[in-house]
Amino acid sequence: MYPGTPAMRTTSGAALLALSLANASAVAQPRDGARRAPAEPVSLAATVVRHLVVAPGDPVDALDPAVAPVMVFTADGALLVTRDRAGGLSMAHLDAALHRADAPRTLCAPAEAYAMVHSPPGHDGAAVLYVERDREVVLATVDPAGAARNVPRMLLRADEPVTAVALCPTDGGWATAWTTATGAAWVTWVDLLGVPRVAPRRVADGASPRLTWLPASQSTALVLAPGGASTEALAVLFGTDGTVVSRTRWPAGALGPVEIAAAMSTVQLAASGAPSLVRVGSAGPLALEPGAPPREGMSLAAVADAGGVVAVLLTDLRGQRQAVACITPDAPAGAAVAVTVRAGATTPGSLAVRGDGAVFALARETGAHGAQRLGAAQVTCRR
Repeated sequence: MYPGTPAMRTTSGAALLALSLANASAVAQPRDGARRAPAEPVSLAATVVRHLVVAPGDPVDALDPAVAPVMVFTADGALLVTRDRAGGLSMAHLDAALHRADAPRTLCAPAEAYAMVHSPPGHDGAAVLYVERDREVVLATVDPAGAARNVPRMLLRADEPVTAVALCPTDGGWATAWTTATGAAWVTWVDLLGVPRVAPRRVADGASPRLTWLPASQSTALVLAPGGASTEALAVLFGTDGTVVSRTRWPAGALGPVEIAAAMSTVQLAASGAPSLVRVGSAGPLALEPGAPPREGMSLAAVADAGGVVAVLLTDLRGQRQAVACITPDAPAGAAVAVTVRAGATTPGSLAVRGDGAVFALARETGAHGAQRLGAAQVTCRR
């Protein structure tokens, strides 16, 4: 049923990460062998260009305040996925102004955890992974206008409740992951039609999965928070055929990994509360400040590659503030300056990156006269 299902193979996390960096360094070296002077560290200023109301007129009060809306840009505008208080999962096609281009359609009712990402490079559209009936992990693929490309496909009916899902585009489809109530982490890979290329399998213990495709090293990274039998955060890296090629500890609270300027990095908070890129060395991912407690009130909510720049969404729970910072690979640790995109933020937010590199911070917010609306702050990163 799943041709080419690979056997699992494990080596040290440091070995794979060192190999990834060696390959990246080879890409970055000048062809003529000449030594280049290192570039001066440059910090970027995140600037709010404008605030947009997403799908104005929609009944935002009906949205579930516990989960963040997710938006993906396409050639036909953008796709927006939201969940209402009753659990109904809906997709809307938006135009360039982020207004509704047509009526929303229901993907699932009710749905539990969900995620949406864009299609792989060279393809337009998106994929949505969601949990139906508590235990069924379902994948739907859509075109740039949100029309179905496949009949939603159940990837697995779990033996216990599924608590979280993740997916990312790869070079030939998507990688998908989910975790269960007892902390079991599962993965599988699907093609452009959503057909599994390998059988779903359990690979680790953990919670809150995050997936990232690393094109320079042709690998997929699965990062898990502590869960099940695991008391530490964990990163599992997979080869192109789905084999497990490394497992390594992951710094607590770090996001990523990200590949920028042919280097693999984690995103961590400095003591100042500013996000920083911390390169992954041959010993694996290291903590920026080992043993330091997380900065009170500050948290990293999301990261996105904005065309060679890392955009970071931060949440300050004390001030109920959401902010965006932009980081370059050569910026000194703690140098990034975050710009406030939303005050009085009491619900989760997400990031979306347009094709031109513009970053949008999306969240439910309070407008004039206390009315609830879905807002998107457009941010640019300038030197």
